[in-house]
Amino acid sequence: MKRGFCNVSGLLFVVGAALLLAVDAGLKYGIYALLRQPIPLFRNVWGIDGFIDRVLNSGGAWGILEGHPTLVLVLRISACAVVVIHAFRMRGSGDRLLRGALFCIITGALGNIADGFVYGCVVDMFRVTFRGYTFPVFNVADIAISVGTGLFILHAFLRKA
Repeated sequence: MKRGFCNVSGLLFVVGAALLLAVDAGLKYGIYALLRQPIPLFRNVWGIDGFIDRVLNSGGAWGILEGHPTLVLVLRISACAVVVIHAFRMRGSGDRLLRGALFCIITGALGNIADGFVYGCVVDMFRVTFRGYTFPVFNVADIAISVGTGLFILHAFLRKA
């Protein structure tokens, strides 16, 4: 639906992305500037412990390429560019599930790319352990990327059906 020069779905994308990026950036700044020791959120809920923690990751997901922040930043920007190009190619389609998936992936990627410029690394803050196993620490941008990836996979399965 279009109104004047403004495409409503495009406007929703921009506003949604701005809100998600603001939440991500605000949490990261607060964690980076203020947190000095982990804060327990919950303990032993079905064997799961949750903490707010401050972890600076100069690598990619799960610390891959740790110590090579410039290479990781270039890879992040390149991957994000590929997804943005794909999003522009399909922008006329009515496929809301795919658009939602790309929205989440692009917005999450931009949040982690911004960290590379602001902090020189990604600021992660959510730490979860399950019966002694510590899951890799993550942030709001990582959640958005994971949700987007899940939606993308769901879209692929539904499209095949």
